[in-house]
Amino acid sequence: MSFYKEKKQLISLLLLSVFLSGCTNKAPAMAEPTDYLSSLAFHEDFKVLQFTDLHWNIETNVEKEKAYLNKVVETAGKVDCLFITGDNNLWSNKEVTTALFRHIQSYDIPYAVLWGNHDRGNEYSFSWLESLVKEGKSLYKNPLDQVEGDSNYAVNVMDGSTIKWRLYALDSHSDVQTSAIRYQYPPLSERQKSWFSSLAEETKVGGTYTPSLVYCHIPLEEVQAAVDNKDGKRTYEKWEHLESISPSYKPSGFFTLAKEKGVKGIFWGHDHANDYTADYDGVTLGYGVKTGRELYYIHSSKRNMDMTGASLVTLKGNGTFALSHLYVADTSDYETHVENYK
Repeated sequence: MSFYKEKKQLISLLLLSVFLSGCTNKAPAMAEPTDYLSSLAFHEDFKVLQFTDLHWNIETNVEKEKAYLNKVVETAGKVDCLFITGDNNLWSNKEVTTALFRHIQSYDIPYAVLWGNHDRGNEYSFSWLESLVKEGKSLYKNPLDQVEGDSNYAVNVMDGSTIKWRLYALDSHSDVQTSAIRYQYPPLSERQKSWFSSLAEETKVGGTYTPSLVYCHIPLEEVQAAVDNKDGKRTYEKWEHLESISPSYKPSGFFTLAKEKGVKGIFWGHDHANDYTADYDGVTLGYGVKTGRELYYIHSSKRNMDMTGASLVTLKGNGTFALSHLYVADTSDYETHVENYK
């Protein structure tokens, strides 16, 4: 099955029909660059909190998980933006999914949602899910276009009329190609790269791109290169725990493009117990901390059952950022500790 979204398939079929029939009616209007953008006001130490792999489902103890999320947000302190990086639900229904996003909306924090490989196929339509996540202080965008995926958009963090930082959401797709060896996840597409490149150009001032971060769900193939470090491009490594790595099955070329366009960090989820983070060829690559115990697993004794919580990025006015992992254990007393990067 293609990872084109349904409405984009319909656009392609309509355009083909118009061409074949010789019809003179206009085709549907495609998105403009501004259709992908939202804006937030910058201040020094602007905080972006990443939730990932919540996996709320029909068996979830909703009240317990709400309390857990409250503790994570409390640990983070004042948050300016929340990025929720996929696999938000699994085997879920409308009641549980509504409870999750209503609770997130109750924080009154601007929030961005992107999709993982389990967010479809629940007990509701994708159009219903999209309408739910567009409520409250949602930053989610999914305009009519022919770019693969449903969560490709960006948030400008503005200092007056200047884009101080940009935060990208990228849909890393849900289609899984199985092989005799492993699950294989498709890389970012050529059209996604073209979309990203065009959008990044507007941030270029005097030959320099605005610093930016990228959030997605499936790790890029380059994470394996960072772990192996066969090319010697890794300069710093922290949070070395890896249960397994399930990146896209081949390089997409996006990493090199992102570095050229001012990206300072790329963050994802997907592999649950992993918290590996490293500087690779001048860009920080890292797993977010899995948020909550739903579908949580850890096989190694290297870390105890305390690797749940969230990741926190603090943006600086000089174009740098600080990264912290918030480990909030799922216990009655919420044993909590914070580890800083570098």
